[in-house]
Amino acid sequence: MLYRILLVGLLAGLIAGTASTALQLAWAVPLIQQAEGFEPAAEPGHGAGSYSPDGHTHAHDGHAHDAPWAPADGVSRSFWTLLANVSLGAGAGLILAALFALRPGALGARRGLLWGLAAFASVGIAPALGLPPELPGTLAAPVEARQMWWLLTAGCTAGGLAMLFGRRPAALRAAGAALLLVPHLVGAPQPELHSALAPLALQREFIVAALVCSGLFWLVLGTAAGVLGRRFGLSLDAAAGEPAGAAST
Repeated sequence: MLYRILLVGLLAGLIAGTASTALQLAWAVPLIQQAEGFEPAAEPGHGAGSYSPDGHTHAHDGHAHDAPWAPADGVSRSFWTLLANVSLGAGAGLILAALFALRPGALGARRGLLWGLAAFASVGIAPALGLPPELPGTLAAPVEARQMWWLLTAGCTAGGLAMLFGRRPAALRAAGAALLLVPHLVGAPQPELHSALAPLALQREFIVAALVCSGLFWLVLGTAAGVLGRRFGLSLDAAAGEPAGAAST
């Protein structure tokens, strides 16, 4: 069973990571590059300087300020984006495959798609209601506060959805619905002053692009895990305790 979990999780992660990377490189990454173009010109008070593609700002007042490392545009950026997405897909795919193995039932594209949709709602849609995706040059609240709120939102949304769906008592469903609201009643941390260097139209397009890319990732991951899990007999039959579909293979 461990071999099946590894096989399904890694293959599903590879498929989802590759698919989402293709869309990111075609849509989201060009928007990020446009936003990065607004950053160097918006640094008054640092003296005359120039910004080079190697990720460093070179000041001509006698002081050099190193910028954080970032991959160069082109092949390097594409490679690291693909590696990050495939790595994330592999990790999430392994968790999803393990959950499929622990929960008896027929696997397939439909079940996988529903699980992928639930994951997207938990880590994509719900957090974006309070902390939408941001372009470079956007003022934001302290990162620790945003991380804590994101974890609270993802956990409450996942838990709430688990309590809402399936054969659950009415009281448990009501508690699940209430749990979905908790992080939004708490409120996402916000900066004292809302400011961004990129134009509003660019910010709005990036929010849409980022959510579409995220949605594609999770829906493809769930669907692929469901299909592959059925193909390799991942889910255990509740009655027989044998891999579903074993009789046919």
